[in-house]
Amino acid sequence: MLFRNCAICHKPFQYSGFGPVFCPVCKKKDDEDFSAVSNYLDQNPGCSGPEIESATGVPVQMIMKWQREERLVTHKAINVGLTCERCEKPIYKGKLCDECKKLLATEFLSSYSSKKQDEISRRTL
Repeated sequence: MLFRNCAICHKPFQYSGFGPVFCPVCKKKDDEDFSAVSNYLDQNPGCSGPEIESATGVPVQMIMKWQREERLVTHKAINVGLTCERCEKPIYKGKLCDECKKLLATEFLSSYSSKKQDEISRRTL
């Protein structure tokens, strides 16, 4: 049996071993808040964070968290002030803009291939 403290209310609960570390009460509240925001955005696309907060009662920080986790993904732009963690351009989901994702992937692949070449050259010596 795994016991954890809820990330929201900090009460201990039996954790299933996967998914968010929320107790059943906080998980239900989180799901209800998410549903309220999602429904509001379907009816009012492109609104700002404060508008969403005043209409649904869900804090902007929670909406930003859902966007960073790519849980709240919509083709309709949501203006809550989310920015790329690398270049600080405005984004609407995740932690990085598409350009920074591509750049990091390219850097990773080139680094990986150069390490692989070094490993091969050491083996042949």
